Amino acid sequence: MIEKPKIKPKIKTEFKIFIGSNNKTEEVDLKKIEKTLNRNFQGYTILNSIGYWNYTKEKSVVVSIITDKPINYLLSVVALLKKQLGQYLILLTQEEKKVYEV
Repeated sequence: MIEKPKIKPKIKTEFKIFIGSNNKTEEVDLKKIEKTLNRNFQGYTILNSIGYWNYTKEKSVVVSIITDKPINYLLSVVALLKKQLGQYLILLTQEEKKVYEV
């Protein structure tokens, strides 16, 4: 018989960062992205994806970060990524989530 764990959810914020490929190389620079994220977060997930920018298909990644850090901290990290990667823009979304740490 499976025991039901008594775990209460915590309310945390999930931020998603949408990053497109470099316009010159048409590749996503994962090394630069990971280096910056590793300096600022204990954990995150990077998902490879296909995105469209100005009606053009491109390689992209979506970074998911669940954290208690404030929005201004995330905006600073995204601004740094934008500069390092030479991007016109990077999209950041925010959503409150119930998180169960099992």
